[in-house]
Amino acid sequence: MISSSFSSRNALAIFVLIGLALCFAYPTFLISNSSPKSAYYLLVILPGLILLGLDFKVFGENVKDNPAMQLVVVMMAYWCLTLLWGSNDVADSQLRRAIAVLIYVCVVWHVLSHYSQFIKHFYTLMFLLFFVGFLWSLSSILASNVLLAGYRLGTGTPFGQAIHAGHYYGTFFCLTLGWALFGRERFLVVLSSSVCVLALVAIILTKSRGVYLATAVAVAFAAGLYVWSNKKFLLATCICFVLTALALTIYYYFPGFFLNRGSSHRFEIWGESWRMIQNNFWFGLGLGERPGITASKFSHAHNLYLNIWLTTGVVGLLLFLSAVAAVLNGAFRQPLYKEAGCLIAMAFFGVAMMTDLQQLINSPNEAWLCFWFIFACLATRGSPVNALKHG
Repeated sequence: MISSSFSSRNALAIFVLIGLALCFAYPTFLISNSSPKSAYYLLVILPGLILLGLDFKVFGENVKDNPAMQLVVVMMAYWCLTLLWGSNDVADSQLRRAIAVLIYVCVVWHVLSHYSQFIKHFYTLMFLLFFVGFLWSLSSILASNVLLAGYRLGTGTPFGQAIHAGHYYGTFFCLTLGWALFGRERFLVVLSSSVCVLALVAIILTKSRGVYLATAVAVAFAAGLYVWSNKKFLLATCICFVLTALALTIYYYFPGFFLNRGSSHRFEIWGESWRMIQNNFWFGLGLGERPGITASKFSHAHNLYLNIWLTTGVVGLLLFLSAVAAVLNGAFRQPLYKEAGCLIAMAFFGVAMMTDLQQLINSPNEAWLCFWFIFACLATRGSPVNALKHG
């Protein structure tokens, strides 16, 4: 009876991981008028909830031993509390979205920590799907006149905007860069290297300057990790040199690549957001509020840190930063090969969030799914390895 129970849980965990890999790689195929939202609920969130119910005792014990997960629960609870002084017309939808995000984080965290024997197979499947998806979408990319100055990968696709595509492909770039540099299985290292190159090509085609900056920081951070781990100072220097040379070459020969869109009103938006923060410093306007920023008529701060501050106050921002610090603290205590990709991805998001991203509580889309996936993966590093064996 016990063995049968354990086997059924393993099967359900495998189902959730396969569903997560399918949903995560799905946007790569660039299928028009499509969204992974329903697939996430059917393949990840709903079966994940069932699995959490079956493993409720173990799940509860692990939460008690994991400060990062405790903090994210407190943070979500406080963010939802701010709905009380926000607009009534967004309260119901934001509450549902917050619950969905919290379930998503808990499911990913529990499956990757409690069923860790399937992690390598999960990444292998997800990277293979990405590889196939990118090749599948290559014809549509070429048909969109990639070489024309006005084309940006992501625009006119299910991503909606090029910068969202940049965040998505940036996540894959960072994850695969970590496996390529620190992985121990030959096939996964080769696969990761191939996906890493494809993801970098996609990032370049987005022509998103904020994503370029975040990618550069991620590569420099990865080089630092490599030096710290293997003392390969020459290779790290070469990586940084090539990256700097590439950036300077593009800037010198194609200055319009960076400058033709000006500042995109960022400084005006940030200035106006800061002035609004002064009037709602401690507790914010309320989760999900979209203030009418007069600079180019934007409804968010174009800086996630400012937007969290503006909507949930300094209390909400400090809770968010504390949760991120907690997962990083737990991750850095583990062997580097286990979490290098996620650490690099968190460095990427740390910079990318300075120039865009609206909010982390929203309907399922690439931006928040990628960030919360990385957060949940890093949170597993702070969890004790459960002694319960699965048959």
